[in-house]
Amino acid sequence: MRYESVLALGVLMASVMAETASSTTKTCYSMNGQVLDSVYQPCNPDAEFSACCALNGTSGQNDVCMDSGLCMSTSGWYSTFLYANGCTDPTGKAKACPQACSFMPTGYSFSVLQCNANNGSFCCRAGGDETNCCNDTASSFQADVTIGQILLPGTNETVNTTYSTVIQNPSKDNTAVVGGVLGGVLGAALIASLLALWYILRSRRSLKHNYISLQNERDTALQQGASEKAALQHQIEQQQLQYQQFQHQQMQAPTYSPGSGQYHTYFAPSPALPMQPYPTEVSSIPRPVEMDAMRGMSELSDETAHREVERIEEKPKRTD
Repeated sequence: MRYESVLALGVLMASVMAETASSTTKTCYSMNGQVLDSVYQPCNPDAEFSACCALNGTSGQNDVCMDSGLCMSTSGWYSTFLYANGCTDPTGKAKACPQACSFMPTGYSFSVLQCNANNGSFCCRAGGDETNCCNDTASSFQADVTIGQILLPGTNETVNTTYSTVIQNPSKDNTAVVGGVLGGVLGAALIASLLALWYILRSRRSLKHNYISLQNERDTALQQGASEKAALQHQIEQQQLQYQQFQHQQMQAPTYSPGSGQYHTYFAPSPALPMQPYPTEVSSIPRPVEMDAMRGMSELSDETAHREVERIEEKPKRTD
């Protein structure tokens, strides 16, 4: 957790230092005396001479000033790396200027790696060099384990926090990079893990809520279906009962009473199955041919009888 604490505190103070540095008019020079751009600002603009770090860059990527004149990067892959960027003294000989790599040949900037915390072994390499300098005795030096403390913005006061990025027994060129960014990677991994855990918990709560909603909808649909089924079953039973009553009425034959000339038993119309009125005309019903022949003979007999009666009535009476 020490890496995360140093990084978080450093970012906070770097942002404050950036605001303080923006009001200064002092010029920053690289380690070989070249004028640096406006990204680099004095760590203590009120002092006669001050080390310069990247304090006017993109938010969240500004350096953290150390009391040794070195700068601790907070930018991505190079987070927690130490650099000697320059000073307001163009000669770089002032006490406030970074002196850790003064034995090195002239260079624009230097990167300082801690090789072994047990014996205080460090090494210097060019700012843009990513090779492991711990194996190079010409660029190595001995120093206290505490190579620098965080410098409060605009002052000479420090925070009691040691820098302890260590490269143990380096054997490959990329071990320097791995050791330098170990703290930043662990911090980023921790933050990413917490974010992933929060997202998973939120997703689980959302899935649980959706599952409960689906269960409620299913129960409601089942209840509604059961109610509709019961209503339909009741309707079918009523129709079956009415149909049975209708069949029972159909089986009751009407009886005729000669005295009253009416049917004693008749069909009562059902409210569910209303009966159609009986047809009053049967002209549309085909009749057998025999009925027509019999009717013809009957009509012929009636006509002959009628004529015979008329003939008898018209016969004159005899007079004696």
